[in-house]
Amino acid sequence: MSMNTPLAPVGALKRTGAIAIALSLVFGGLGHDARASETSDLASAVRATGGETKVLDGQDVTSSMPDGITAQDGAFALVHDTRVAVTGPAACGLHAQRGAHIQAADAKVTCTGRRGPAVVADAEGDVSLASSSLRATGPGSSLVRADGAVDLSNVEGRSQQGGLANVGPAGSLLVVDSSLTSELEDANASGILLEGHGADRTRLTCLRSQLTSAISSGSMLSATDAAADVILSSTRMSYDSFECDLLRAHDQSDVRLTMRCSQLEGNVSADGHSSALLSLENDSTWTGLPSGDGSVDVSVDASSNWVVADSCSVARLSVEPGALVVDEHGDTVSVSVAGQLVMRGTSDVCVSVTDAYETGPSPAARATLPDPIDRSAYDEAFGTSTSLSASMETQSLTPMAPSQLRSSQTAPSLLDIFIDWVKETVGI
Repeated sequence: MSMNTPLAPVGALKRTGAIAIALSLVFGGLGHDARASETSDLASAVRATGGETKVLDGQDVTSSMPDGITAQDGAFALVHDTRVAVTGPAACGLHAQRGAHIQAADAKVTCTGRRGPAVVADAEGDVSLASSSLRATGPGSSLVRADGAVDLSNVEGRSQQGGLANVGPAGSLLVVDSSLTSELEDANASGILLEGHGADRTRLTCLRSQLTSAISSGSMLSATDAAADVILSSTRMSYDSFECDLLRAHDQSDVRLTMRCSQLEGNVSADGHSSALLSLENDSTWTGLPSGDGSVDVSVDASSNWVVADSCSVARLSVEPGALVVDEHGDTVSVSVAGQLVMRGTSDVCVSVTDAYETGPSPAARATLPDPIDRSAYDEAFGTSTSLSASMETQSLTPMAPSQLRSSQTAPSLLDIFIDWVKETVGI
């Protein structure tokens, strides 16, 4: 990673901060927690621009205008043990613009203004945040806006009146070992909003994390005019799955949602101009139904389960040998293709397939994990080792499948198919 400006020695920066604190004490200003402080009413309290590298260690950054810490035009902002508090409308705590980079750890970011995300990466900018906390308290303020790339590792975030995140066209959000909570209760809201078509697909990846939302209707994941890839691995979602969907794809969206080592509930909906592919892999269980006028495909690998609450229809269904497609009581469901029964189950529930039914491996391309943002600049500055590369492995969670899953699916005989046809014909 190249930088035009040499890194400021951390020891020298600490000495500068100590001098500032000493001067403030001499002239009657008691520094809170003996931390250096930067306050500004300009566009941002701290700005790194051009090819420079700005290092902040043990500081308080406050601003009443849009941004707390901003990096622009290829600059680096390296932030350690720093508090960022912004209060103005549309104010964001960390903001990477025009190919710039912000790398932080042990930070506390608080935004209290209206529509002010705690972390923002514009297109081509990136923010990598580790072992930190995020707070967004203003109306419409989400935790993250990712039009570029945002990585969160071991981050605890809470939004009081906004969603969890917005991921823009070709943006990327990676959440690892983190807990994000939205207290927004508005109807028809979204936990995470995926937006916009682009040459590159929008990406959301969550590993070993907890996502919680208080929305009273709407959907946990919502795609609007988006081509998006979503991976939820060893991840739990907590929300009202009876009132809210797991995923809604609308306005010409194309969403591929991959579950790994996860157990999730909620319906998957696609409108008439959209499509959704739900792939269950590595000991995953999905409890929900496809809905809408669009195309919904479901793929279940040999180790996973689909729990179907009621009869429904999908465009394509792929069920590997060993996979279970069952009702909420654990009884296997029937499968029909173009009105013909191809799999007889022990449940009254039936899945109707309109396009194709396969019993082999899924034809869908297997989703790949993204490469995390390179944090070598931060590690070089502070003598740490915070790379996410070693944290991208997954681990299984305790299965949450129905207690009596039974694999009793059998293909119907020709006589069974004939009897069923006679019953349907005469109405018995």
